[in-house]
Amino acid sequence: VDDDCAIYGKVFVGNMSDSAFQLHAVSATRRPDGGVAVKDIEVQFSQAASASIRTGSWPAPSLEFNAALYTEDLDYYAKRFACGDFEILLVTWPLALNDTIKAYSLFVHLPNSLIVIELVSLNPPKELTVKAEWPLSRAYDLPPQRHIAGDTFRGMPTLSIFRVSYPTTRL
Repeated sequence: VDDDCAIYGKVFVGNMSDSAFQLHAVSATRRPDGGVAVKDIEVQFSQAASASIRTGSWPAPSLEFNAALYTEDLDYYAKRFACGDFEILLVTWPLALNDTIKAYSLFVHLPNSLIVIELVSLNPPKELTVKAEWPLSRAYDLPPQRHIAGDTFRGMPTLSIFRVSYPTTRL
């Protein structure tokens, strides 16, 4: 892609290579960095994302560049991330389509990268503490239309991808 200078991230949904969802990072080894190395951008982004996760304050622009997946069980995935010693942030926010309904977002940042994952649910977690209530509503149709309630994949609650942000391809 791009005159053989970069390979952009890809998202696969389905049973490709024995997994239901794959998120691939960017490889831009021959791409000019414009004076700021990708590694330095990853460090700066990681610092901003980690600060947002620690404080839970809104707005948190670094957390909005993410892959968002719907699940019915945030507790299950929070435990999995805890095993990997990842920092997580749980927030609530009102649905734009019905602001009496709260949705829950669990944010996870992969250290030293530009990757943020947002797990979203309408089900309140039982074992997690909400760190913040964000005031801005989001216009998501939840659960996603193709999500099958109660479904699992290899014993894990199903994750249904419903949004992948595309912040930039030219660093």
